[in-house]
Amino acid sequence: MIEIFKQKITEVTGFNVKKTFISIFLLSGIIFSFNIYANDDTFVVSAKCKDEYSSNCDIVRTINSKNEIVIKDVKLLNISKISKNLYKVKTSCGSPCLVTLFYSPNKEDSTDEFIAIDNKNNCLIESNSQKKVIYARKLFTNKPRKIVDLKTKEFNELPQRFDYYSYFKEKSFFSPDGSLNLIANDYGEILVKKKIENPCGGDGK
Repeated sequence: MIEIFKQKITEVTGFNVKKTFISIFLLSGIIFSFNIYANDDTFVVSAKCKDEYSSNCDIVRTINSKNEIVIKDVKLLNISKISKNLYKVKTSCGSPCLVTLFYSPNKEDSTDEFIAIDNKNNCLIESNSQKKVIYARKLFTNKPRKIVDLKTKEFNELPQRFDYYSYFKEKSFFSPDGSLNLIANDYGEILVKKKIENPCGGDGK
């Protein structure tokens, strides 16, 4: 199971953030459940929630009608289908803690500082706010490639904070040619723009 989520339930690493306990209001005798995509899909990731606020949910991976609970009792924010064989699950483990999970039919991955992903080649962009660095890596690998050092003069316009990814996650995107458009946004004000070709390296495929 994904250790990063378990760790983030009780602490946000490197920062003095008070633990946040999510209030769960169980509705007696009723379990609210939902499937995000059609049941006839060969591979589906869905959620079964025990309340109407999605604050206590089990994430279910279904392959050929066989269900597997991949993680239990999480606060669900969103499930999206990236491709036929990949889903993204956004969860909360207490403010400001967020964990983004990725599921394929037989693999799992996660990041707690998600910025962007290239849907064509699964190139993930994430940050390490403690080190003030932005990395690129292919999903399901443990081979991060440093693409940005936030301590350089180019990024002096960024006010210091403990969650640098928050500047970039809203506006950053991949171009059709696989280039990363890294955009730092602070309440509608664009602070920095940087284009990075083939951030994950290799042949870009």
